[in-house]
Amino acid sequence: MVSYKVTVDSSAEKELQGLDKSVIPKVWEQVKSLENDARPLQSKKIKGTAKGYRLRFRDYRIIYNVDDKARSVEVVAIRHRKDAYR
Repeated sequence: MVSYKVTVDSSAEKELQGLDKSVIPKVWEQVKSLENDARPLQSKKIKGTAKGYRLRFRDYRIIYNVDDKARSVEVVAIRHRKDAYR
């Protein structure tokens, strides 16, 4: 299995740092797991986007884009579910 290169936007990194301290390591594990599987079973395609997906973790959403040609995953947002799609 070919792995993906995961990058995190600076805005998503700031959002990650603003989360509850007990949740940050677990969310980071979810982000790192995208290296091996860019589309895990619990991920969903975001309607209206060409490459957008979301991954649910508790009350948080990891929103990311997948580029299969470049074998890359770009995390664009890590937010609480109430703010995730605004």
